[in-house]
Amino acid sequence: MTTTHDLTVTTRPLSELRQHPENPRNGDTDAIAESLRINGQYAPLVLARDGTILVGNHRYQAALSLGWDTMETITLDLDPLSPEAIRIMLADNRTSDLAQYDEALLLSLLEDVGETLGTGYTENDLDDLRKLADDPGLGDSYTQAVNVPQYEPVGPCPAVRDLYDTTRTTELVESIAVAVTAGDVPEDVARFLTAAAHRHTRFDYRLAAEFYPHATPEVQALMEASAMVIVDTDNAIRDGYLRLSEFLDTAEDEARNG
Repeated sequence: MTTTHDLTVTTRPLSELRQHPENPRNGDTDAIAESLRINGQYAPLVLARDGTILVGNHRYQAALSLGWDTMETITLDLDPLSPEAIRIMLADNRTSDLAQYDEALLLSLLEDVGETLGTGYTENDLDDLRKLADDPGLGDSYTQAVNVPQYEPVGPCPAVRDLYDTTRTTELVESIAVAVTAGDVPEDVARFLTAAAHRHTRFDYRLAAEFYPHATPEVQALMEASAMVIVDTDNAIRDGYLRLSEFLDTAEDEARNG
């Protein structure tokens, strides 16, 4: 059954919109701002019913940096944290990741345009494409798809609770809450401090690497997006990353034991 939505485009003040709090993707806001400045907005933002952005979070940031007041939008009748809304946000992120380029055609198009300004590419990118055209043996340096990692489970799946430790984070968040209640810390400062507190969550990357092959494809994609695992076209994580984890574990033990 195909889901249908009202795709009416409306102009909305940016002050009415907000970024999705759980968007896992980081975008190059500077490059997007350059595109908006040169090309204008050519695709609407997609919003949940309350103005939370499902598609276009980084375009919104870029527009703010340019001093824009409004953008074209489409509003879907969805709660921003509903499974349907999250699925749309993830699908928009992931489907672009899976694309591949015809490097020869890409080079031809960039040369036809005559300059890289507003394309998201740089002159260095153009030089790399020319080198690749001269020597195809350099490899698919502009392929955007990521090979499916060739992990095979080698032991039992670690418990999720063992993958991370929020003890210090929880202590800090509770201390911030107490300070806010006492009137010692303003709300906006508290939000900043709370966000900073999450840096103190400790992750066991070795166990995360062991957990990864047991996870569903959806969970694996989110782990990759969060850099909980490092996946490259040579599947280097299976060897190099695990050796690095073992080295770090050994170094930590030695430091602890003097």
